[in-house]
Amino acid sequence: MPKRLTLILLAAVVQGWALYGLHRVIQRSPDSNIPWLITAYVIALLIPASLQLLADHSSKPRLWIIMAAMTCILAYFGWSQHAQIDSLGAESVSPVYFIVLAVLWLMTLPFVQMYLTTGSLKIRYELLFLHSWRNKMLLAEAGLFTALFWALLLLWQSLFDMLGITFFNELFREPIFVYPVSALAFGTALYLIGSTERWLNLVLEQMLGLLKWLAVVSGFLLVLFTPFLLARFPDLVFSGQRTISAFVLLWLVAVIVLFLNAAYRDGNSGNPYPRWIAAGLQWSMPLTIAVAFAAFYALAIRIEHYGLTVERTWALVVACVALAYACGYSLSLLRRTPWMSSIGTVNASIAVALIAVLAASLTPWLSPYRLSAQSQFRMALNEEYDLSDAIKRRNSPFYYLRFDAGQYGIHKLQELAALQHHARADIIRAQAMRLLQQKERDDGEARQPVDTKSLLGTIAMFPDRRPERSLVDAVSADLDRTRDRIDDSSVGIFIDLDGDGIDEFVLLFRHFGLIYQHRSDTWTRAARTATFTARDRQAMRERLSRGDFQAETPVWRNLKIGDQVLPIQSAANDEVNQ
Repeated sequence: MPKRLTLILLAAVVQGWALYGLHRVIQRSPDSNIPWLITAYVIALLIPASLQLLADHSSKPRLWIIMAAMTCILAYFGWSQHAQIDSLGAESVSPVYFIVLAVLWLMTLPFVQMYLTTGSLKIRYELLFLHSWRNKMLLAEAGLFTALFWALLLLWQSLFDMLGITFFNELFREPIFVYPVSALAFGTALYLIGSTERWLNLVLEQMLGLLKWLAVVSGFLLVLFTPFLLARFPDLVFSGQRTISAFVLLWLVAVIVLFLNAAYRDGNSGNPYPRWIAAGLQWSMPLTIAVAFAAFYALAIRIEHYGLTVERTWALVVACVALAYACGYSLSLLRRTPWMSSIGTVNASIAVALIAVLAASLTPWLSPYRLSAQSQFRMALNEEYDLSDAIKRRNSPFYYLRFDAGQYGIHKLQELAALQHHARADIIRAQAMRLLQQKERDDGEARQPVDTKSLLGTIAMFPDRRPERSLVDAVSADLDRTRDRIDDSSVGIFIDLDGDGIDEFVLLFRHFGLIYQHRSDTWTRAARTATFTARDRQAMRERLSRGDFQAETPVWRNLKIGDQVLPIQSAANDEVNQ
């Protein structure tokens, strides 16, 4: 049996039984130390998979030194995660933790393969490119093979189950079968796919040949979209009506980077496009700076207003990486030949920097939980917050420190509870103590039934008039059905909207209103207003308090043709819209 196959199968066996053992631990002790179990799962998944991908170098002693170091590093990351999150802090390990580990692993492995191949730490981009794409293809195809293998086993059990033979149905559901067999199937697939080097390179060549033409489409989209973004950037940022989606903008930069790399490959393929297309893509690169900067700025504005959270910390890392790619790729304009000559250097430099950032983020030094706790601590000191109800409390930095920033948040909350020499020290101490004493999240409280009838008796009414019992009962029943909620910004308006001499009741929420009509001694919902913004709501509240409200009769009635209704707009409004 070839040495490579032996190592791959041995790693698969160890992986399968290790995963089964961890499954048994959880079964026997559901309350086991979750962070340490997660660390064990990560080691059981990544170390055997690394050995399988590096099996060609099994005779080199430095491979085993690297594997031992990788195991220790993963264990340290698990310890750090345990120190950040426990029963006093966030209630579970975020899925982002696994995503970061997976990305870090996939980015680091090509550097390890390059070092094992050359015996030198000197970066050779062609090897990084080859190993990076090859690893992803191997893992994807092995995953597909394992999924198809299990689909075949499900067919197997269904056929015998149809004949009344349930043995295979029971066997294939047993964890002692699932874990070892799945690991063996995956390892076997890695060996079989990796053994067909010529076909693997052919599939990679075909895939990159297709993806490179999507770079042309994404480049055209970039050129078409960016001028509109720049023209509307001030309104999008400074108006309260629309907000730039940093997520969408970063996706645009990401797909451009991906497809350009498919075209550039290892940098030794020459110009992949006709001259005019290559020049157009190269000259469009500075536009990615504008897109990446807009995403970064939109994110920075949100952080300024609401502070850092774990999610925003990762979004900030992505935005910085996108901006680095945009600036780096734009440097290709300084050198006309070869095409996009800066890609290789930029990719390698950003990869090294990102590996360092991701690794540091899994330690206390650059932990997103620590950075978020510090940011929310400053927000609690600099802004005033009302913790009178569950909704306001959940949106406060005190709540975030208590339940979402791990042990770092707890420590900062304890600092606030002992705060001295601050203008609002008494209030802040009381609020911090209240959250420290709270043992569970407010999610359950927020879902408790709301006493709509009592709330209707407390909101402002215009004109000042108490709603009658039949109206309160009707509105309460309607809102309980639709789950619309009254809050302290809601107001009620009694006004005759249809000109029949009987007042309708308008209940305004945060962004819309419901209209109730009195007919035959009962109140029923009759209509709904158009939506409005928070700024509009504030202006309406001020005018209502001055009595500046009335019902306006439309100049034109609607034109109804059969079942189709055509609203008629006045000429004045038409001129305004034009």
